[in-house]
Amino acid sequence: MSKKDPIDYELAGKQAVYLLHDLNNYLTILNSSFSLLNKMSTTSENLSEKEKVTLRRGSKGMLELNNLCSTYSLLILNRYTLNFKKYKRSEVFECVMNTLSEGYDLSLFQINIDVCEEEEINTDKPLLLQCLINLLKNAIEHQKSYPDKKLSIVWDTTKLKITNPIDENYCESSSYERGIGLSFVTETSKKLGLTFEVSSDVEFCSTIYFKK
Repeated sequence: MSKKDPIDYELAGKQAVYLLHDLNNYLTILNSSFSLLNKMSTTSENLSEKEKVTLRRGSKGMLELNNLCSTYSLLILNRYTLNFKKYKRSEVFECVMNTLSEGYDLSLFQINIDVCEEEEINTDKPLLLQCLINLLKNAIEHQKSYPDKKLSIVWDTTKLKITNPIDENYCESSSYERGIGLSFVTETSKKLGLTFEVSSDVEFCSTIYFKK
């Protein structure tokens, strides 16, 4: 299919459900294997501590991917049941940063963080977490080639704003490409009763507006 060919979204949605279902089946097997290896590693003297940590991370990653596939399947089929609860922003933000640190060396980035940590938010935690992870991954991925990697994260009473500068001397992606992968955030924000906006000029800015 060329870029000019129209996309059959109904067919794509059906195929996505089939793919996620099959992935779930294989991931369940892999997750069980990782869990077994992880248990065996705790008593093994042949593995280094680094190797044991790698196994634990692999097991955790498999479980999270399995859960994510299930969530996406339910969302595509419009069968996802929202579960709103109150959480401290610090708790949500800590989960996001911990997940990102598993795949990226965040020490390479100058990250300016301003979060009202003690304030609570009423939300569906798994969906909001995935939205925030997607936004930050998007920002990180498009700064990989920059010599100065900078991110700004501001979460106040009404909005969460993620900003990263655009340096055309090092930027390897177009404005369109910088927005790829954000469709999930747009649709999920609606389910959560939030508003999501993206702007791109001298900096790429993603903003989620929360209801007071």
